[in-house]
Amino acid sequence: MSDARVSASARTCIATFAASLAAFLLAGCGADDPLAGVRELQLEGNYQASLEPAREAFERQPDDPETQYRYGMALGRTGEMSLAQFSLRKAMESPEWRVQAGLELAAMELLTDNAEGAVEVANQVLESQPDHVDGLLLRSRAWAMSRSHYDRSLADADRVRELDPGNIEALSLRAVSLIALSRLDEAEEAMAQLDASARDAESEEQIAGFCAMRALFAKEKGELDKAEQLFDECVEAHPNDPDVVKESLKFFDEQHRPDHGVEILRKALADAPAQSQIRRMLAERLRQSGKVSEAEQILREGTELENPGRAVVAWVDLADHFHAVEDDQAAAEALSRAVQIAGAQADPELLFNFADALVMAGRFDDAHAVAGRITVPAQRELVEGRIALDEGKPADALAHFSAGLRLWPDNAVARYYAARAAEALGDYDRAVAEYRYSLRAGSDATDARLRLGRLQEALGQNELALGAAQHDNDRSPAGLEADLLALRVAGRSGNAQALGSLLSRYHDQPAQRAQAFAAAAEGVRDRLGPKAAATGIERAKELDLTDPRDAAALRIFVDCLVAAGETTQALAAAKAALAKHPEPAVFYEIQGAALEASGAGADAVRAAYARAVELDPGRSARALAGLARLAAASDVATALEDYRLAAAADPHDAAPLRASAELLLAQGRQEEAEARLAEAVARDPYDGASAARLAGLLLDRGGDLDRALALAKAAARFERSAESEALLARVYERRGEPLPAKAAPPAAPQP
Repeated sequence: MSDARVSASARTCIATFAASLAAFLLAGCGADDPLAGVRELQLEGNYQASLEPAREAFERQPDDPETQYRYGMALGRTGEMSLAQFSLRKAMESPEWRVQAGLELAAMELLTDNAEGAVEVANQVLESQPDHVDGLLLRSRAWAMSRSHYDRSLADADRVRELDPGNIEALSLRAVSLIALSRLDEAEEAMAQLDASARDAESEEQIAGFCAMRALFAKEKGELDKAEQLFDECVEAHPNDPDVVKESLKFFDEQHRPDHGVEILRKALADAPAQSQIRRMLAERLRQSGKVSEAEQILREGTELENPGRAVVAWVDLADHFHAVEDDQAAAEALSRAVQIAGAQADPELLFNFADALVMAGRFDDAHAVAGRITVPAQRELVEGRIALDEGKPADALAHFSAGLRLWPDNAVARYYAARAAEALGDYDRAVAEYRYSLRAGSDATDARLRLGRLQEALGQNELALGAAQHDNDRSPAGLEADLLALRVAGRSGNAQALGSLLSRYHDQPAQRAQAFAAAAEGVRDRLGPKAAATGIERAKELDLTDPRDAAALRIFVDCLVAAGETTQALAAAKAALAKHPEPAVFYEIQGAALEASGAGADAVRAAYARAVELDPGRSARALAGLARLAAASDVATALEDYRLAAAADPHDAAPLRASAELLLAQGRQEEAEARLAEAVARDPYDGASAARLAGLLLDRGGDLDRALALAKAAARFERSAESEALLARVYERRGEPLPAKAAPPAAPQP
């Protein structure tokens, strides 16, 4: 289980223990009672040993609320929180178990930093027992953790103090809330009470918490020098207390002193080498600052700890590091070591993560073998689904995901992959539904909002795409990619309010501002035409089209001018940028595109593109594609190589793959052409042109008709042409099946 702690959890454990004892005494210990041994083990605090008998009891009586509660307890206390939450939610459906299960579930939500989820669960507990002290404390802490409802946190803390005047945690939460609300006089009084309590405190955790709170109070009063001194004193006295460390790091980050944060973590780790949370935090900071090798070394040192349990955690942390640097093979090897050390005690969650890593590394046979060892049926189905999806068997994958979701319906990741499988089968309605469910289950678990937004954009549903891209953005911003999607569809749908709001986010972010304006211009171009989009870019006072930083805006500006027939103005814009800054490769690439569109001589066009590639080899995708077009008529081998390089330079662009496929087909090299088109569709599932071409090739040679059907469905939905509808009808005819009434929907209305 994570090292992260929630101070309310101690009280929750006491309440849960008491409830468990009562249930144990009332239920008795009959030999035919499948929960008898589970209760006894959990009363002893031996949750690991209770896991397997609890699972067996759950299989025998899955609808029994106490069984759901105890299975959820066993899962959660052994670190399998996602599965635990499902069981505990089911247990909460029973009025008899709502409070006990709710307290456990709310504490787990806090441990996983899901403040919103903890509030939701605590509300249900308090509906049953409005003055339940532990429920009020959990909700107060959750409100405070959300950092946006300190007034509600204060109200709950004050209610606890009315019910239990000596409650230290309530007083602590009251002080935190008052500080955050800038009610400093009242906060000072609360701090004085806490100081008095601290003198009598026996808990090291409480003493450390008071120390951090004094430092926070000084910060809120604007006494930054004093706050710095107090934070340093707290770290000196409590170097490995998670709350002290976290608050200290936050303070020094706000003071633009990240190096001091690294020093704090180094000291904390030196003081407590077995503290895996501190080791993770230090490694993450080192990795983010570019010190990847040192981060790896820090984590490897953790794997050398003598305690096997600590070593397992360290290997898992090292695997997470390798995933972060996109070295899936190394991540799989690290998890292999963790599983090896854990041996027969390896829990299903560890095996599940190992199997998943093997899938990501392309080691499907090994993943199958590990899946066979996973005792939790839902997890086993999800692993088998991932394997099938990556092996190109979407129908099998969807069957496995569906089976897993029947057992674990609130799993955001499983919903996401079910959507991916449905997409691969051409079942876009189900894909949309699964992506939406994934977002509801956990908006940060995957990139579901981005995938859903792109799918809905491809379907012509711009307003829905905008909503998906910005889903839950206030609580958890989706990042630049989602914002660019939102800007594009806002421009295309004419949503001026959303467009203005989104662009305003980037006024003070010069490194990303041009990309934002370019995305908006793409949408406006689709709605109002290229001339209007070019005018919008030209009038944007925030942009300097001769500055390399704003090259993305210059590129769309020139493209729009060319599309509007204004090639002279397009060439002048490219020339002006180069005159001021003759070094950036991107300006030569833009000049090459303008020259090519203007009908300039091949030598001049080639010179511009070649200069771009020379200045930035391996990254000038559009310049490489331009060189490929120039070479296609006379030197197919060179053209194919340039298209290959262009595809490698921009892994999101399917156009070079599609163009190279046409060249290969002209050479009679159909197998290679199909491979390029398959790669194009994998790269961009909404590329209707590539899907249609590949479906036609499969159909003509009598290839895989299931694959041809999925591709033809994609072409009909995304290309939306008479040709794509006719292709879909041909595929159904070849399969000997009638054309469904809604298989080829009419073209979506243009915005």
